[in-house]
Amino acid sequence: SYCIMECLSTGKRKISTKCKTSKKVKKSPRRIFDFTRHNQRRVAFKLAYLGWDYHGLASQDGIEKTIEAELFNAFTKTCLVENRASSNYTRSGRTDKGVSALGQVISLNVRTNLMNGPGVIVQNSASQTTKQSENVSELQYVKMLNKVLPEDIRILAWAPVDRDFSARFNTICRTYKYYFPRANMNIEILDYMLDVTKCTKKPQYGMASEFPLVLFDCAYKDITWIYDKYAHDLTVKHFKKLWAVHAIKTTLMKQMLNEICIAPNDSPENEKIDSVQVRYDQPGSLTPGHYDQVSTFRPIKTRPTCGLAPAPSIDSKDK
Repeated sequence: SYCIMECLSTGKRKISTKCKTSKKVKKSPRRIFDFTRHNQRRVAFKLAYLGWDYHGLASQDGIEKTIEAELFNAFTKTCLVENRASSNYTRSGRTDKGVSALGQVISLNVRTNLMNGPGVIVQNSASQTTKQSENVSELQYVKMLNKVLPEDIRILAWAPVDRDFSARFNTICRTYKYYFPRANMNIEILDYMLDVTKCTKKPQYGMASEFPLVLFDCAYKDITWIYDKYAHDLTVKHFKKLWAVHAIKTTLMKQMLNEICIAPNDSPENEKIDSVQVRYDQPGSLTPGHYDQVSTFRPIKTRPTCGLAPAPSIDSKDK
């Protein structure tokens, strides 16, 4: 092939047949990770996530935007598991679309550097390099996973568990919290609704929005969570950044609301509109149908109830 060469001294170009072409570097095929050369370990992970932009925790056919889909993308990308089917995966509690979590717990079998120890599952074909020695330390699970997870999902801690441990069936209790501005809302009505002697049937009401709901904690017996200081500091900085962004948005929206509520009465062409005093009450998006039209609102105690019979009384000798 020919190439054009430019002479620096004369500025003229000439054609040369001796032009060397650069050699193409052949990319070697990516090596397939051999999981049979590594032991496994039964591990529980505590994680937090903002579920507002996800279609729930559980994987669903035809839907990629789920928490579990992102988790297993991270587990496979870091070669901690070969696939979900072989990982013996369990979760503590399933969260629906838009619901977040601070203390969600999952458990599965992951790759380990160790030859023995709590939760270690020895592979007969494991490499001799995985034998326990004073110089062998465990993989930095939290750091590895958080590097490849989306910014709204973070692993907080991990713990070795027994081989038969189930994040679902070993849960002692789960705590959920629902965040909302109280404003002028009568939350004492909840005491009435939870008292089956007073509120014997469920009143009719619409479901509130899902995004303020958080799976706050999952409690277990005899689990000691391991927090990596370096990874934990990075997580704290990361959530501070997220908080700053949302705090700015909240302040901006509040100021916009304050300004919009001041009616522009300085022009004679404007209709007479009284300035509205800002009341930070329940927006209609949290309680659809309740506050969009105040004239149609009915207090809980005056609403129709479902047709379920009240719970039967329990005799003292049967308690």
